[in-house]
Amino acid sequence: MLFRSLQYPVAMFGALKAGLIIVNTNPLYTPDEMKHQFSDSGAKAIVILSNFAYRLETILSETEIKHIIITDIGDMLSGFKGALVNFVVKNIKKMVPKYRLPNAIMFKTCLQAGKSLTFNSVEISSEDIDRKSTRLNSSHTDISRMPSSA
Repeated sequence: MLFRSLQYPVAMFGALKAGLIIVNTNPLYTPDEMKHQFSDSGAKAIVILSNFAYRLETILSETEIKHIIITDIGDMLSGFKGALVNFVVKNIKKMVPKYRLPNAIMFKTCLQAGKSLTFNSVEISSEDIDRKSTRLNSSHTDISRMPSSA
């Protein structure tokens, strides 16, 4: 659940490179709308802006989401500028409501961990596509059949 931010293309290309299917979600969705989209798509992971993490907390137990990556608005900005933006957003403008997602990983931590990894190509075949769940002109995508990265 990212909007126009530098984190979006980084997360999107990383997910595509890993062979995952992306389900875009409007960050302004209510918790009920989020629950419906996440349940309907079978989402297993989410990258979410900290400003909206409190909404995820309320519905997390009702979804299949197991992996949570949280990012702050200034995470992709240079050192001081990013820290300043994050401080102002959290402490001065108070735009980040309190939330508790103990198993969440911070976006910057993921980027640091990823620097030491090597890329292993994912083989995808026509068998990886579940033709019954492919819906044209639909507002969501079925991610229940993700290719394995063996």
